[in-house]
Amino acid sequence: MTKFIRRASAEARAFGRKKDRPSKRKRDDDLAHAPRIEVSRKPRFAPVTFSEEGGVRYLHFGTEWVQGAMRLRKPDHIELEYVQQMMAWLLFLETPARIVQLGLGAAALTKFCHRFLKRAKVEAVELNPAVVIAARAMFGLPYDDARLTVTPGTLSTTARITAASARCRSTSTMRPRAVLCSTACHSSRRPRLSRA
Repeated sequence: MTKFIRRASAEARAFGRKKDRPSKRKRDDDLAHAPRIEVSRKPRFAPVTFSEEGGVRYLHFGTEWVQGAMRLRKPDHIELEYVQQMMAWLLFLETPARIVQLGLGAAALTKFCHRFLKRAKVEAVELNPAVVIAARAMFGLPYDDARLTVTPGTLSTTARITAASARCRSTSTMRPRAVLCSTACHSSRRPRLSRA
């Protein structure tokens, strides 16, 4: 009969339990004496979850708090009142040539701008790639085309776009630009923008 030897992977050993069991036999390989990394293996992003009630699909990030919504019969219309209020600038400004959104969520703003603001090129940057997949699969976000670009970005990407939009707004010779920014993204960028 073959005797199987159970060995943990290098990753499992590096991120081993805090309470290591005493070894029954001495390990002779070089990983036995490797330093252990004592960090929690917490996911980088909260899990993306969904719920539906009364013909409305909701987006959640690991809690019961609603992060976005879409009425199933009107997928390109904005469902939540505060998101509708974020588009109030349309009452006072002409449609800009470019709209940048930091943070995608349920893609309500992105879909609305793409469908109803035909002269604008719409760009969205989202840090969590699972949110981009969820927006396309569960909330009807169209795939990229000549007028729509959705980028799974990094912090450096969002910082570059935020700095560029701040420069556009601070230049007095240029007309005001529309910059759409999610609440979470805005609160994380507030200190950086106030120093600029």
